[in-house]
Amino acid sequence: MDAEAVTLVWRVRDSLVAYMSVDPAFEVEVVGEASFSPEAGVRLPARRLPDGRIVAEGGVILRAHGGALQIPLVDVRVEDGALWVRDPEDAERGLRLVTVAPSAAGGADVFDTALAPEADLLFMYNYAPGVPFAPLSVEAAV
Repeated sequence: MDAEAVTLVWRVRDSLVAYMSVDPAFEVEVVGEASFSPEAGVRLPARRLPDGRIVAEGGVILRAHGGALQIPLVDVRVEDGALWVRDPEDAERGLRLVTVAPSAAGGADVFDTALAPEADLLFMYNYAPGVPFAPLSVEAAV
């Protein structure tokens, strides 16, 4: 079986995106065919591999406060019950950003997310590990 083309859709966390987007220094860096808007969130083209892992292509980096607050949605993959990104401290490693679990309310391709313990530094310790973030959806690519 070949990899299936899909799109990862994630609003990150509405209150966080609202906070970042009012900063006059807020900037969005988009890589490849990815996209972002405060209303729609992040959209990343991806491939669902035969083993169930999802690997995104492209990326989005959200920055506020002159880069002091940065969400690097680059080298995104969903595997082992988590959404992983490139570790900003070590580009060779991955960082588990949020845990993912099937959503009871959303169907087979909607996942609840919660901040992973090792990612609280990215958010300047303003969110405790385990705090809910926005649901993650896996949509068929168009």
